[in-house]
Amino acid sequence: MKKNLILFLAFSIFILISQESLLGQVKDPVKKTEKAGEKRINKNVDKEINKGFDKLEKGIGGLFKKKKKQKKILSIRN
Repeated sequence: MKKNLILFLAFSIFILISQESLLGQVKDPVKKTEKAGEKRINKNVDKEINKGFDKLEKGIGGLFKKKKKQKKILSIRN
């Protein structure tokens, strides 16, 4: 009788604790999903903007580089 009572109480406590932990994981799944989507989109947009700035910097850097002069090679025929 005592053994059954102890098992019943232990099982009841286990169920209560597990329900609390399950409810505490995601409070509002809709908002959580929206925020995750916004975060992903913003991350991808930022990545593409950075790629654009990198290309722009490479282009501007090429304007001010000193250009190499080609050496003229004279061919001499015997």
